[in-house]
Amino acid sequence: MSDEWMAKELAIPMARLGTPEEVAAAIVFLLSPQASYFTGQLLGPNGGSWMGA
Repeated sequence: MSDEWMAKELAIPMARLGTPEEVAAAIVFLLSPQASYFTGQLLGPNGGSWMGA
């Protein structure tokens, strides 16, 4: 099963799967002082697959 096929089958608007590095970057941000004003938010690194759901 290719990544392209999976992205198409899952209807991911960005037309590709995310990388571990992209998810890790979000985690690093949330652990940093720059995210100190974030409270009670849900971060869904899904390439837009839940937009409009």
